[in-house]
Amino acid sequence: MRNGGGAFLIPYCLAMVVIGFPTFFLEVVIGQFSGLSPSMVWNVIPLFKGIGWGMTVAILVVSVLYGHLVTWILYYLAMSFSAELPWTSCNNTWNTENCIIRQLNASFNATIKADVLVNGSDSLNFTDSRVSPGEEFLRNNVLELTDDATDLGGLRWQLVVCHLVGWSTAGLCVIKGIKSVGKVVYVTSIAPYILLTILLIRGCLLPGAVDGIMYFIKPDFSKLLEFRIWIEAAIQIFYSIGAFGGGNIMFASYSKFHNNCQRDTILIVIINCLTSIYGGFAVFAVVGHMAHRTGIPVDKVLKSGPGLAFIVYPEALSKLPLPQLWSVLFFLMLTTLAIGTQIGHFQTVVSCVTDAFPHLRSKRIWILLAHVLFGSMFGLIFCSRGGMYWFQLVDWYGITTGTFVMMILGTLGLSWLYGLNRLYKDTEMMIGKKPFFVFKIFWGVLTPAYTLTIFIYILSGFSRPTYGSYVYPNWAIVIACLIPMASIIQLPAFAVVGIVREKGRLLKRLRVLTSPNKIWGPQASAYYEGHPWTKQDGLKETLPLAAVAENGTFMKPQPFV
Repeated sequence: MRNGGGAFLIPYCLAMVVIGFPTFFLEVVIGQFSGLSPSMVWNVIPLFKGIGWGMTVAILVVSVLYGHLVTWILYYLAMSFSAELPWTSCNNTWNTENCIIRQLNASFNATIKADVLVNGSDSLNFTDSRVSPGEEFLRNNVLELTDDATDLGGLRWQLVVCHLVGWSTAGLCVIKGIKSVGKVVYVTSIAPYILLTILLIRGCLLPGAVDGIMYFIKPDFSKLLEFRIWIEAAIQIFYSIGAFGGGNIMFASYSKFHNNCQRDTILIVIINCLTSIYGGFAVFAVVGHMAHRTGIPVDKVLKSGPGLAFIVYPEALSKLPLPQLWSVLFFLMLTTLAIGTQIGHFQTVVSCVTDAFPHLRSKRIWILLAHVLFGSMFGLIFCSRGGMYWFQLVDWYGITTGTFVMMILGTLGLSWLYGLNRLYKDTEMMIGKKPFFVFKIFWGVLTPAYTLTIFIYILSGFSRPTYGSYVYPNWAIVIACLIPMASIIQLPAFAVVGIVREKGRLLKRLRVLTSPNKIWGPQASAYYEGHPWTKQDGLKETLPLAAVAENGTFMKPQPFV
């Protein structure tokens, strides 16, 4: 909406080529080749072992955030079964005298009406004295929001119930391991497409839908002259593919050794991007109808951030015949998406721990239960009446900085320390053919350069976080900054430990730590002998036969202690 409509597809597709394909392919290659999770895959460059554990810490933080998104979605899903959708009227106990309903065919004379819908920031805005019932439902019923981040105001028991149901559901989906995850993912991946298609078809049949869709695809090429649009396209791709979040490496580690991961990369990234565009049509069709009914321009109806999913779109669906049906379908779609993502988080954490400490493999269920227990406990702060302040603060600072640092160092390390030629030989050995040569250019130069530019842009654009009219104090920002530092600190910490434990002069220690150690190698034991990765300038011996089980299969490595 804010980046030129259809013109945004130009930088978006460029970012998909420069960041999406190379980054996803790189993660899948090292995961599938080694059969290792993020915590152990960086034995390819022992000096960078902290990247794997930094990913693990970041996943723990993200899983807590996503757990609370599931909480809100489940609450709205439950309320969608009400005889009257509670976010459609101003006659409820939580409504105030400032509540107004968007009238049918209201004229656009009222800067009054427009102001009710305008949100100048990426967070929800409750500063205007006139608010819609959807906004009041979220603020006064769902959140029961306090006036300050220091005032938690006690727990909302309704949110606590939804919170526990969400965490328990995701945990049960993972409890039997990767095979059960694979079966559940069929549902969480396919169901959203079915539900989204239903919503799209219904939306396109509404008056004003064409106006919304045209607003979505009509290009404003003047926006391409703004540097920000190129950065935002890259950020969107970065988060959309889950770059260096650990999940891509974890799932790839369970792939068959000869799986054609290059083909998978191309298909997955393209389908991912097309899905985003497809979802945009569904959103703008319904929002276009809402703009038609109220006489308010599309750009005044939409909100970014949580407001789109929890205020604008539910309000738009409430104007349709059988509003409960469409509301249930919408939040059911969001539930499957959120649970599916949460499943990936859980499985990644379990794999990281069991790969690093093989003696705990028989205890994987207890590891999962510990994650669910402690993650849900930490997430309870978001279920308090002041929890939204902390949710936004963690979301604002939580993982962005740390993930970008890990991606830049990881890409450069694999390209220049492990070596582009080695990566190509490893990939060729897996898929049976040479990968596209263009990946060398992306891995070695373009992808890390583009990512570094984004990182610098984000840091240079730092501003004090706000939530509506509330401005966060300095102490809150300090606390929030410690969250990404928990990920970033893993990199120097493991590097220092590795250097101290090695023997010899510093230069020799660095040579050893920037070369693959004995744990690194292909997961198929048939390839252990005679491949270039087994010897690195005399610093690495052939992988010991002890790493191969009696039945000839690869045994997971011992932990780095």
